[in-house]
Amino acid sequence: MEYKPSSSMTENEPGGAAELEVWDRLKDAFNTDERGVLYHQYPIIDKTGGRFDRMPDFVVFHEDLGLLILECKGYTIDQVDRIEGDTWYLDGVSQSTTTPLEQARQQGFALKKFFMDEPVLVDDQQNVKIPMNPLVALPNITRSKWETEGFEGPNAPRAIFGSSHRVSG
Repeated sequence: MEYKPSSSMTENEPGGAAELEVWDRLKDAFNTDERGVLYHQYPIIDKTGGRFDRMPDFVVFHEDLGLLILECKGYTIDQVDRIEGDTWYLDGVSQSTTTPLEQARQQGFALKKFFMDEPVLVDDQQNVKIPMNPLVALPNITRSKWETEGFEGPNAPRAIFGSSHRVSG
């Protein structure tokens, strides 16, 4: 696995500590001999206008797993009031709602547009062969707390949770 960190992220920026923790955990999750690339803050350029368009928190191109897009949110369990469909209702943060899984999904679709230009990546029906998996990274929430709040189940967003062994302040 090749690792491409962001050159600009610090712990002092909004969401910086959460993203840096997820970056370290992702690097630990993949072996250096696996074929793929892990990016932090991968820039996506709009093909039609040649301008910067999006920047997913994390992008993984992996030989076996395909394309993983991770949207990192530094929320605590107390800040997530409820989830209805793709919309998360929040308490105690500057925004009242967010749609992190949909955000990751849209970033993935933007990246997959580039795959359409590569014949080897497209099947006979002009569908991209590479599977895309959008996820939400929640380093400040453990799986057990998430489940205790009732956010599990078939309609729950696909998420990577924080460690229960980590000390939080």
